[in-house]
Amino acid sequence: MPLTPPPDLMKAPARPAAGTLVILALCASYAVYCLATMPPGPVTAPDSSGYLAFAPIHVLGYPLFLKLLGARGAMIAQPIIFSVALASLGVETLRLTSSWLLAAAVVVASTAVPELKTYHYSVLTESLFISGLLAFLAALVRFVRKPSLASLARLSIIAALTAIVRQTGMAMVPVVPIVVLMYWHELRAARLKVLAAAVMPFVVIYGGERAAARVLHGDRITSLMGRHLFAKAALIDAPTAPSASADPQRAHFDQYLDVTYAGIRTFLDAAPRNIRGVLTLYYETCLQGPCVPELGTTSAAFTERGLNDDLGRAGRGRIARAPVNFVWLTVEEYRSLWTGFRLRHPETAPALTAFVAAHRPLPFEREVFKVGPGDAVEFRGTAAVRFIQPVVFTLGWITGALALLALAAAAARRPLPRRLAVACLASLTAHGALLFTALFAAGIGRFMLGVWPVVAVSALFGVAFVAASVRDV
Repeated sequence: MPLTPPPDLMKAPARPAAGTLVILALCASYAVYCLATMPPGPVTAPDSSGYLAFAPIHVLGYPLFLKLLGARGAMIAQPIIFSVALASLGVETLRLTSSWLLAAAVVVASTAVPELKTYHYSVLTESLFISGLLAFLAALVRFVRKPSLASLARLSIIAALTAIVRQTGMAMVPVVPIVVLMYWHELRAARLKVLAAAVMPFVVIYGGERAAARVLHGDRITSLMGRHLFAKAALIDAPTAPSASADPQRAHFDQYLDVTYAGIRTFLDAAPRNIRGVLTLYYETCLQGPCVPELGTTSAAFTERGLNDDLGRAGRGRIARAPVNFVWLTVEEYRSLWTGFRLRHPETAPALTAFVAAHRPLPFEREVFKVGPGDAVEFRGTAAVRFIQPVVFTLGWITGALALLALAAAAARRPLPRRLAVACLASLTAHGALLFTALFAAGIGRFMLGVWPVVAVSALFGVAFVAASVRDV
């Protein structure tokens, strides 16, 4: 027997025209501001050349975007695309809640990301990834307001497009079946149609990108996964390889993991927990490149499929011998993502400086910290972080509870009140993206910055739900 939806699901509020104009004006103003203050040339990073050259280590979405527009064109298009996605989220929020104040708060909070403007000007995936997240949230709000196969297909399309720009977009995929289960009784469609709407757009877009990549790169196609897993394997304690591999390269990498990087693990184990978390990120980043001689010698090594495959096999082998330690490393990195500017805390920075000074020479200190034996290594704190960290950490716990509530509602196939449903689904999206990051990459702060708009939207909808509930009491 179909469940009766909560009262606020029974009718969709009207869209106030004046509120819509306010939202559109805010988003247009942001785009104009970004374009008016644009630097003379694009901001680049080590990864930029790979995107511009269609390196086989990247998915094709962003390289194709750059091929069509060029680096200069991307600087113009990225803030415009972001503003369009943001406007869509703001308008959908207004349609769902009839609150221009909440919609405006969503717009403003989504732009309150440090370095966001720099991302728009950069030859990096951050800007388009954040835009994809905002568009996905807008589609979620639209679906919650009026569940339909068309809205479901839109979710699948946006998840696929984001995933072919940046692999972390794959974290959106599990949210789609959660939404389906939560609103199963409101869809009122045959199961095959629901399945087709949820799955087919993603399969066509993502599968098409993979097929195109195979045609373009052939046997050279590869990914970052190998070196990421190798770096994580180097950080965990595990039994040594039971026997030497017949493959000389694989045996060489096993030797690195078992012996060469043992000093790194000993050094990290000696550090207090708050300092160990920061140092772990430094060493994991180095173990993805400069700390591995085969990777540190040339940037071309990153795109060699055979090398990446060997790194991945060695990493997976060590992780398989100590899966619990890998889980604990993931938990620590996940916690690090929710700590917020961990290195900049005014108590952590001087403690880290003192610990490093007391233990020099450090393992691989030239590769990790880019210093020589006589150079000082000093970390500086920022007073504001003392207040930022508790806020971010608290939001992590609250949104984590909301994400679990989304899973419970899906298991019960019961829709939640609309504001609460958006808060829960946005939380699930944020935690999914960060868990994906903790599993397959280093838990560095810029990954949290990329997901921050989703966290902000979740918090604002949660506050709106509580305020509405109090008002109705």
